[in-house]
Amino acid sequence: MNIFTNASKIGTLIPRTGLSYCADDNTYTEYTFEVNAWACSLDDRPFWIDSPKVENVDLFTEMFGAQS
Repeated sequence: MNIFTNASKIGTLIPRTGLSYCADDNTYTEYTFEVNAWACSLDDRPFWIDSPKVENVDLFTEMFGAQS
């Protein structure tokens, strides 16, 4: 199971199972709980038609502008 299973968006509740230990009889009992998704599905990602070309681009200048 990965972070995309049963989740469509960040924050969606995902069912999980855990084990609870009982010291009296040395057994484990399964239980269910919910956690928030860590990521969104790749189908929900933003899509840019006119994505910029990243070839021959100075990343520092793009991020911080020309330094004088």
